[in-house]
Amino acid sequence: MARKAIKVAIFEPLGNLFGSERSMLDLLGALSLSNVELAVYCARNAPWLPLLRKLNLLVYDWFAIDLHKKSRWARATAFAKFLTFLMKERIELIHVNQAGAGPYALLAGHMLGIPVVLHSRWHEDGETIQSWRHNTAALARIVCISHYQMELLERQLAPGSYDIAVVRNPYQRQGVDGARKHVLPTGKPVFVCPARLHPHKRQDLLVRATAIFKNTYGPCAIRFLGHEINGIQYVEHLRQLAHQLGVLDCIDFAGYSTDIIGELSESTGMVLPSETEALGRVIFEAWDAGTVPIAWRGSGGPAESIGGADGGILYPHLTPESLAEAMFQATSMDGESRSLLIQNGVNWLESNCAPENHAKAILAIWRDAIARTVSVGTRGGRSAREGASYS
Repeated sequence: MARKAIKVAIFEPLGNLFGSERSMLDLLGALSLSNVELAVYCARNAPWLPLLRKLNLLVYDWFAIDLHKKSRWARATAFAKFLTFLMKERIELIHVNQAGAGPYALLAGHMLGIPVVLHSRWHEDGETIQSWRHNTAALARIVCISHYQMELLERQLAPGSYDIAVVRNPYQRQGVDGARKHVLPTGKPVFVCPARLHPHKRQDLLVRATAIFKNTYGPCAIRFLGHEINGIQYVEHLRQLAHQLGVLDCIDFAGYSTDIIGELSESTGMVLPSETEALGRVIFEAWDAGTVPIAWRGSGGPAESIGGADGGILYPHLTPESLAEAMFQATSMDGESRSLLIQNGVNWLESNCAPENHAKAILAIWRDAIARTVSVGTRGGRSAREGASYS
C-alpha cells in the first residue's frame, strides 16, 4: 500500500541563488510529489522564485528579510503570517534551509506541535544554535552538509543535546557526460573564483598569490564571479591591493554569473581561497565543468570533498606563496593527470551527491521526525555523538 504523503514547509529566509538555495532546488527537483506535498515559504521578490515556479511548487513569498532589524510590531506581524500559513496548509513538518530563520520556525513548531528539521550550512551555525537554547523543543534533527560541519557543531554544542545527521548536498550535473575532454586551455592561464566577495572568502589571498605567480611564473588572468554585500567596500579594498601589487590588469571583477559551468569550463582551474567552508558547492561545479579545483588543505568542507575524491589540488599553507605554487601546479600538469583528477571528482560526485539519493535520505528524516512527534509529542532520538550519516 502506498504511503500517505506528508505535508512539508521549506522555510528559506533569503532565496538568493547561492550554494544553499541551489542545493535546495536540486533537492526539490528530485523529490517525488507522491511522497510529499511541498510548500515553500520565502522572502518577497527572492531571486529563486522563477525557478520554484518552474517546479510547480506552492509558494508563499511572505517573509520579510532582516526582520531582526525591524520593530517588535513588524516581527509579531510577520510571525502571525507564518502561523497562518502553517495552519492553512496543515503543515506537518518545517524544514529550515538556513539557520537565520530558525527562531521563527522553532517558536511556531513549539506552539503548533510541528517538528522542525534544520539544515546546517555555515561554520557559524553552532554559535547561532547555542543562542536558541531556551527555544529548541521542536528541533527534531539538524542536517549537516559535511562531516566537517558536524564536527564543528559537536565541538560547540553540549554533547547529546541535539540529533545530528550528515547528508551531503545534492548536485544535479549540468556538464557534458563522457564526451567532455579535460583539456588544459591554451594561452595565458585563467583562474576563476566563483564566490560572493567578502573577507571570509579570502579573495585578498588570491590577489597576493596572483602577484607572486606573475613575478615567478609569468602572466595569468583572474576572474572573480560574485557580488559583495552592500556597504562592506571589499571590492574597493581588493582593487587597491591589486593596484599596489601591480596586478590590477590581471584581474576581472566580472560580477555574478548565471553560467558558472560555462565560465569554469574555459578555465585552467577553480580557486576557492576561503579559510573555512562547510562544503563549497563550487568544488562540484568545477568537476562538472571539467576543470581542476584548488583549495586550502585546512578549509574543512572543500578539503573533505577534494581529498575524499582525490580530485584536485590542496595547498598546504594558508599563504599566497602556497596558493601561487598550487596555481602553477594546475598549469603544468600533463593532460592525463588533469583528466584523472577531474574524473575522480566526477565519480565521487555521482556516488555521494546524486539528488535522488539525497531526496530519499531527507524524506526518511522527515518521516522519522513526524512519526516521533506523533508518538511521543516531544523531540527524541539519538544524540549528536550517535548522529547518523546519510551520505
